Amino acid sequence: TEEQLVAEVSALARLHQSSANLWRSRGLSAGLQEMLDAAIALLGADMGNVQILNPHKPVLEIIAQRGFQQDFLDFFREVSADAECACGRALREGRTILIEDIETEDSFAPYRQAAAAAGYRGVVSTPLVGRDGVPLGMLSTHFRHPHRPSEQGLRRLELYVRQCADFIDWIRTEQALRQSEERFRSLVSIIADVPWTMDADGAFTQPQPAWEAYTGQSQEEYCGFGWINGLHPDDRDGVKALWSTAHETQATHKFDGRLWHGRSGQWRYFSARATSLLNPDRTVREWVGAYTDIDDQKQAMEQLTATARDKDEFLAMLGHELRNPLASITMAAHVLGMVKSEDSTIIQSQEMIERQADHLARLVDDLLDVSRVQQGKVTLRKEAVDLQKAISRAVDACEHLITGQGHTINLDLQRIPPLHVEADPTRVDQVLVNLIGNASKYTSPNGTIHIKASRENGMAVIRVRDSGIGIEPDMLGRVFDAFTQVNQSLERSQGGLGLGLKLVKELVEMHGGSVEARSEGMNRGSEFIVRLPLLEKAVPRSIAEDAPVVRGRAGARRILVVDDRRDNREAMEVFLKLSGHRVEVAEDGLSAVEMALQTHPDVAFVDIGLPKLSGYDVAKKIRQGPTGDSIVLIAVSGYGQPEDKHKALDAGFDGHLTKPVNPDAISEILNELDRFHRKHS
Repeated sequence: TEEQLVAEVSALARLHQSSANLWRSRGLSAGLQEMLDAAIALLGADMGNVQILNPHKPVLEIIAQRGFQQDFLDFFREVSADAECACGRALREGRTILIEDIETEDSFAPYRQAAAAAGYRGVVSTPLVGRDGVPLGMLSTHFRHPHRPSEQGLRRLELYVRQCADFIDWIRTEQALRQSEERFRSLVSIIADVPWTMDADGAFTQPQPAWEAYTGQSQEEYCGFGWINGLHPDDRDGVKALWSTAHETQATHKFDGRLWHGRSGQWRYFSARATSLLNPDRTVREWVGAYTDIDDQKQAMEQLTATARDKDEFLAMLGHELRNPLASITMAAHVLGMVKSEDSTIIQSQEMIERQADHLARLVDDLLDVSRVQQGKVTLRKEAVDLQKAISRAVDACEHLITGQGHTINLDLQRIPPLHVEADPTRVDQVLVNLIGNASKYTSPNGTIHIKASRENGMAVIRVRDSGIGIEPDMLGRVFDAFTQVNQSLERSQGGLGLGLKLVKELVEMHGGSVEARSEGMNRGSEFIVRLPLLEKAVPRSIAEDAPVVRGRAGARRILVVDDRRDNREAMEVFLKLSGHRVEVAEDGLSAVEMALQTHPDVAFVDIGLPKLSGYDVAKKIRQGPTGDSIVLIAVSGYGQPEDKHKALDAGFDGHLTKPVNPDAISEILNELDRFHRKHS
């Protein structure tokens, strides 16, 4: 129903927003409070709490709560794993405990009075577990009346719980790193690490008590060049080569490696520094230096790196999970638009769902792109880009925002000579859509947006100026930071995730350009200025290339739709049938292969994450069949990065679509099936 679609969009948007708020939280309590509130809203609960497992004794302690009085907090101040309440059982058994009605749950009898006083009858407790499998705490939601959340709600709750656990790991690792650095600085201030002296050739010729105490090597073992054996075997050749170079240059040098720690019986990372003492004739007399144990810091940094990697993997998984329901929402909204109706309420609802689904899809893209840019995984595919045409495309893409607010767009574009830059056209469009979209969102209805493109000092300069809310002076330097918003008092529907401008800055700088923000203050409007290196000699495009492509409607096709998610499958089926095509559907990989080889469809749209047989294997098996090469195979996936598309093509697919799929993209493929068939012939 339309109500369900609206609710789905709202739930997914809340998950996105909560994730953004969590990772910009300044402390553990604030971050967990954000996720608790989101979980309560997700399940329709009335109250809830988050408990942390005390690292010094095995008890849960409440760190965030909503809806409880002090008596309840005192009663559940500490909960051990042997307690029979929901959180105690969940901690002990390592799984979610759901009690629909505590009045009928015998094991909960000792806690009924406390529950009645707090005013709840149902409870769901889910463990927070670190990536290493170690319990971290508990997230519990409570209901005033007997209640059993839906399976869909419980699955979504797992995403919240994973976020909470990763956040706790991140906070604790940062704290451990700070403590380790503080400890290290204190030790450095009172000891000289492991000091040593060597002769000009790098040999130990005198007693080295600090070296002996650290490594456990005796003087007989480390004398001469025996100290090399105190280094990890994999590091010895590198250190020898470095000594050879240092002896020739007489320069102070530094090297890192692993040194045997006799007391603990393990290899520990160190950082060594050495400087030469010279004779009057400028030859090396001896070397003095010290080894510093950096093992704790290195392990902490590796843990931070691993946590960051886990976060990036989670974002990719989150994007995939959000795109699946978005796919059915987008397609269902399009189907509603295909069904003619005179009811203005239905028309407005359909348009609203399409707008919000498109908005959420852009949020997902921005979230994943920021992460990929920071990891250095974005590859620019540069070509000559006409900025005037890029601006026109961006204005068209933002048309629903602009017209919906009643804004006026003023374009001042230098056309002679035309402005060209060497850039990735997709990324240039992304930058412009973000800037124009922001100008529209942060300008009151019936405002003005002025866009100017010109050349200045060998640079192409794009200015996007609006008559909107403006930016406070102290915020001008922060607007390009991740998760930053110019005015926190704005409604969240206008606030977004605070990622768009961060992405703009990263992408512009990847192209060798710059971006700056200007504003005279609140309610005085804003101006964003992008500068990109001009391409003076662009390859001219032919008139035929610039001419619009006119396509007719495709004739009736035989189509196979493969998706294990019922909503996605049915929405695609209805859309294609309304478009005049004959459609068969399959819900798993094995059925898809069998049906494709029996019915010989013209084209098959195949989801990648299928049960029984993955989409990649489906493509390979179809291609191995006697008529497999005659079928156009299109991969459909929630993962849409370049490597995902290459993997699909390598498996035998002819194309790749990222969820949520634009219905126009499907129509375009159906219009061009002959091109795919020619490729196979």
